Amino acid sequence: MSSFFGWFSLNKDSSVEVLRKTPQYTPIEVVKTGEHYKEILCNEKFQFEKAIAKVFRGKAGKKEYTKECELLTNLQHKNIINVLSQSTINGYHILVFRNLMKISERIEMNIPFPPGSVQSLFKDLLTGLQFLHGKNYCHRLIMPENLLYTGNGVLKITGLSNVSLVKDSKNREILLNGLIGDGMFSAPECFSDVPYSGVEADIYSAGLTLYAMIAIYNPLPTDQPLNKRVAEIIQDARKIDALGTNVIVDIILHDPSLRKPIAILLKYRFLTTRLQSAMPELLQKKKFV
Repeated sequence: MSSFFGWFSLNKDSSVEVLRKTPQYTPIEVVKTGEHYKEILCNEKFQFEKAIAKVFRGKAGKKEYTKECELLTNLQHKNIINVLSQSTINGYHILVFRNLMKISERIEMNIPFPPGSVQSLFKDLLTGLQFLHGKNYCHRLIMPENLLYTGNGVLKITGLSNVSLVKDSKNREILLNGLIGDGMFSAPECFSDVPYSGVEADIYSAGLTLYAMIAIYNPLPTDQPLNKRVAEIIQDARKIDALGTNVIVDIILHDPSLRKPIAILLKYRFLTTRLQSAMPELLQKKKFV
């Protein structure tokens, strides 16, 4: 019965109907619903590959679509997701991306990362963030759900719709206010009323993400935000990976000014020690274009 209603709702969904009119993609299921968009898993009709179509609707959706298109154009980097195609059909705006594995999905399935892959993926995360910050943007939602990886173990940062500028046209720092998302992987300053640096908050979130990857930690919605459990995080990580813990300790500091910048973090032994292949074995037999 549930599969019938899933099929019925898919067929009644206007975003799905619009996608059916494209010559290249056949919708399979809605995988994520935002306020002004839906992400739909599709079959690519000619190459027999799967893709994710992000379909924006309404005036607010068009604004988000325009912003995301500009960002994807300006932020082309090997560790940031790139768009395969973009189109507009009957007032709906569509971005199509590769269908890649999420870091969060691997964690949810309780599949540990093989030796070397956490180091490689985290280095990719820092490299992508360094590029993003160098372009005067911060991400604001660094967490496993917004990190994808390819079949050969290359990390891609996604979830760019909430990025914010960190410098104005005169190169003056722009401080941020408030919290984005549920706060599970957010820095402590995001919960206060005091303006904060988006760059330093991103670094903190990267440290919490590293912990989740090392410990295969999948937080429940009812759990406290991770920044409330720093001592527990450090203790857990130390049992698994001492070198990784050294990185985490120097990132998840309450005082943002004491956190190590990315340029220094990239020189830590955790990221420079030669280890085994970084390719996640789960995807070794899968093909991605």
